Amino acid sequence: EIVRTWPKPPSDGLAFSDNGKLYFGDLTAHSVHEWDPDYPSRTPRTVLQDSTTMQWPDTFAFTEKGDLVVAANGLHRFFANKMSFQGGTHNFFIHKLPIEGNSYFNLEGPPAQGHCGVAGTLHFVILGIVIGLVLSAIASRCVTSGACKCEGGAGGSG
Repeated sequence: EIVRTWPKPPSDGLAFSDNGKLYFGDLTAHSVHEWDPDYPSRTPRTVLQDSTTMQWPDTFAFTEKGDLVVAANGLHRFFANKMSFQGGTHNFFIHKLPIEGNSYFNLEGPPAQGHCGVAGTLHFVILGIVIGLVLSAIASRCVTSGACKCEGGAGGSG
């Protein structure tokens, strides 16, 4: 049964909370949206938006205190060769947003003391960024070296 449809923006990450809410990134509006299935007729609401620090939100995690953690990695800047790794600028941002929820994997309450927690969540987010950059570097090297042929863009061929 289809409950509700709306024009979904391009996104690269999402997470469900234990209270059933869906959180997803919006690449074009540099934001995170929340959709509440208890109100399926409502359009998702924007819970975080920042055109400077929320570029390419794609890695989502939860803290034991009910915060949503979102990493924005600016992946589009990496592919455009506009990231600087010389210092003086920030390429990646981690946002923490209180949502009064937790991961839907956590249906029995908060984790035991010392289990995962904020440090574990941040490790997960940082690991996601590192994996994304490694895969991006491999793809970039593949295109640069001519080892593979990648042509066209969105809607293009090849």
